[in-house]
Amino acid sequence: MSIASAESLDAALAFAASQFAPQKPPEKLWATPGELARDLDPTTKQTAALDVIDAALVDVAEGRCPRLMISLPPQEGKSVRISRRFPQWLLTQNPELRLAIVSYAHNVARRHGRAIRDDIATHVDNLVL
Repeated sequence: MSIASAESLDAALAFAASQFAPQKPPEKLWATPGELARDLDPTTKQTAALDVIDAALVDVAEGRCPRLMISLPPQEGKSVRISRRFPQWLLTQNPELRLAIVSYAHNVARRHGRAIRDDIATHVDNLVL
C-alpha cells in the first residue's frame, strides 16, 4: 500500500468515525418562549403573568410538569404565548418535534397554525430550524 492510499484510508476512516461521534447539542438560543417572542416581535410586552406562564411552559417542555391548565383574565397574552410562541420555541429546542395545533374552533387553530408558519417563513434565519 502506498503512502497516499494509506493517508486516504486514514482520512476516510476518520470521517466515518466522526459520523458516529456524539453530536454536541445545539445551543439553545432562547431560555423561554417569552425571550423568543421578544426577539421575533419587539413590541411584545412581558408581564409578570407571562413570566409565570413561561416558567410553567418550560417545565412542561422539560418533563417536570405532565399537565398544565392556565386560567387568567382576557387579554393577558395567554393564547399568543401558548398557542403560537410556545410551539415555535419547542421547535427551536427540537426541530424534529411534530406538533398539532388544536382548538375548540377550527378557525382558531387554523389562525394560530398560519401565524406559526408565517413567523417561521419570516424569521427562518433567526429560528435555526
